[in-house]
Amino acid sequence: MKSNYDNGLINDAIYRQEVAFTEFLEKFSYLNKNLESYTLALQMGNPMYISQTLFDIITNYREMLSLKQNREVEFNGLSAYDNIFKPEYESILRNAGVYMEKDRNLKSCRTIAENLYRMNSDETYFLDGNLRENFLSAFYAIDLPDEAYMQASVVGKEIQAQINIMENKHFRAVFLPQIHRLKNMELNDSALHYRNHLLESINHSNCKVCKDKALEEIRAFDERYKAGQIAFEMATKDSLVKAANSVLFALFKKEECLSKNLETYRVDPPIWYSMIKEQHNQLKAQLSLLEVVLSASGDITASHPKDITDYNTHVQRLTDELKHGYSDICNKLDSLCRCQGEE
Repeated sequence: MKSNYDNGLINDAIYRQEVAFTEFLEKFSYLNKNLESYTLALQMGNPMYISQTLFDIITNYREMLSLKQNREVEFNGLSAYDNIFKPEYESILRNAGVYMEKDRNLKSCRTIAENLYRMNSDETYFLDGNLRENFLSAFYAIDLPDEAYMQASVVGKEIQAQINIMENKHFRAVFLPQIHRLKNMELNDSALHYRNHLLESINHSNCKVCKDKALEEIRAFDERYKAGQIAFEMATKDSLVKAANSVLFALFKKEECLSKNLETYRVDPPIWYSMIKEQHNQLKAQLSLLEVVLSASGDITASHPKDITDYNTHVQRLTDELKHGYSDICNKLDSLCRCQGEE
């Protein structure tokens, strides 16, 4: 080829296209060699070798795509390129694409290489969030070399930089608005529902940067929500204790009256006496228990959230059961609950 050019058998334009096409063929040759190495790595079952050859395959195929595009620009309008060289470029790329359809890993390599190429050639290509997710799904579907290996090469650094740019773009476009909304929501059931929706969305995302940042905010929300729930339960406890003490005082007065009236039937008890007396004894025991429980309210602190909830439930249940129990006796025998000074 060089001698033909030197001897004037081919002109400068054809010579440049021949040299450029030879470079493209070399890249195709590297790709074929790495495809063979990948097959060998699979047979050997060597994970590190597999990941390194997959990285090289991505690099080779992306370089071929870039070279093809560069030639389109460089030789635009030249008839020799359009009629002779361009069909050859396209044929070789088709063959390369067929080779990379042999298994899931190679398909992912092709997707990754094509999308990395598009990122460089068209800044608007990844404005669609679904395209970003699909690409990241393919990128993380294969085991590429570790960060140290990637950082050791210019191509590896470039790929990692592109992924980082894409993931941060995806985070800002999709998840940052949701995070801002969650931060500004009141700590209620709606906020908890929105938090769960965000968690579900992030769990379905392939964006690692998005996951890290969103999960960090979800953890911060959980802390705020937990603190808010504790404050609410503590306020509920104070309210319940205050109300229960009022009930306790009223029931002690009712108990005094009821016991006094029951005593008048002890010597010659009517048929209902034993039933009412048994119910009365149970209520007295519960009344004493409520008194003990209320006296321990100061021991229930915010440092043990579950204890607060359990305590509140216990106080509410005891209070309700006592009110119902004494009302039941009074409804059955109104005279037992009437004493001088009692309504």
